[in-house]
Amino acid sequence: MARALTTGFPQLITPGLRQVWFSTLNEIPKEFRQYMNMVPPKPGPGTPLHYFEDLNVASLGTFGEKPEGQSIQYDIPREGTKVRLTPYTFGLGFRITEEMQEDELYGVMKRMSRELAISAAHQMEVQGARPLNNGFGTAGGTGHTAAGFDGLALFSTAHTIIRGTTLRPNRFTTDLDLSITALEQAQDLFETWINHSGMPTPKRGSLILAGPTLKWIARELTESELKPYTESNEINPIMPENFQYMMNHYFTDPDAWYLLAPKSQHSLTAWIRRAPRFEAGDDFDTGDTKAKGTFRMATGHFEPDGTFGSQGA
Repeated sequence: MARALTTGFPQLITPGLRQVWFSTLNEIPKEFRQYMNMVPPKPGPGTPLHYFEDLNVASLGTFGEKPEGQSIQYDIPREGTKVRLTPYTFGLGFRITEEMQEDELYGVMKRMSRELAISAAHQMEVQGARPLNNGFGTAGGTGHTAAGFDGLALFSTAHTIIRGTTLRPNRFTTDLDLSITALEQAQDLFETWINHSGMPTPKRGSLILAGPTLKWIARELTESELKPYTESNEINPIMPENFQYMMNHYFTDPDAWYLLAPKSQHSLTAWIRRAPRFEAGDDFDTGDTKAKGTFRMATGHFEPDGTFGSQGA
């Protein structure tokens, strides 16, 4: 068992140090809550507390012709499938001997509880980024459901509708790097989106998400009045779209980028079943102080609507 012994921290029990440097909670970027739909700890009055499920249903079809004197056609909704989100517990702890507590000179061990909070905040951000990091596959687990209602990855060229076989892709056949052309084509996919009855339900991509290394390209694309990288004084065609750019420091692929509609138009979901909880106590036999922190969280998506992803060229 890992624990802090005086033999492991000789500098902390020796006079002479001016300062011991630690990270602070404010240094952990808080990002996923800005673009994910957050579910409260108790999702709803009819749901259990250890998971919840959502179901998709195709609404009615469109109106048909009704010749004079003949009956209208009748239709019913069509039930789809369910997706379940199950929270997983994440945690970390530390253990300090009573001798270490008594002999340590700089207050480092007393600050370890704060360091637990930093570790928790970081892991929550890692989990919050999983739906996009894992958005090109269906491998989930440990609190993450990767497949949606149709059993496919979040980003796919094979998404279909319940009432038919019409494709509604939210990914290019061949992935492209972030560029004006790629953004235009992604927005075209949003504008031609259809619902499960085959009716147009256009979305509007408004938020570009990417890692730090794409920041400069994203700013050139979204903030230039004239078309970047040209000498013909062309207008920037994407300026009227008013795209916003957000950097995420937890994306695992530096070339990947994403386009999202407003939260109300997509189903990216984070469920913090229980916020971080911290406890501390003493071990009677050894005198060691032990502390731990845990939280429970689930992430996933249900429909691909309002989302687009590219892994880059």
